[in-house]
Amino acid sequence: MQPGDRNAPATIVKLMHYIFSAIVYKSVVIYLDDIFIYNRTCEEHVESVGEVCRMLLKEKFYLKESKCQFLTKRLEILGHVLTPEGLSTDLIKRQKIMYHPAPTNHLSANYKEKENHGHGRNSRHRI
Repeated sequence: MQPGDRNAPATIVKLMHYIFSAIVYKSVVIYLDDIFIYNRTCEEHVESVGEVCRMLLKEKFYLKESKCQFLTKRLEILGHVLTPEGLSTDLIKRQKIMYHPAPTNHLSANYKEKENHGHGRNSRHRI
């Protein structure tokens, strides 16, 4: 990626989908720079991992071993937990939302407005 590329997320997503176009959504899901490989059996999974690694090496992309998880039965991503039983929301994240203290005055309720320097207070849609 070039330094200062403002479209870096969109560029990497487009590139990843181009690299994995043959197998995306068959055994691979791409989210930004994350690659999720899923299969029904362990043998299929090992084969898919090999295929993904070959595709990455062909394009001179490399994996960081510390960020890789193989043959996991539990995946936590974006506030959700994926297990063999199905998809559910992350209980810890849900509890943080449920037990977050309610605003006690107008100042604590409008803190986001101050962070945005008043943008949106009386905003109009512009064409």
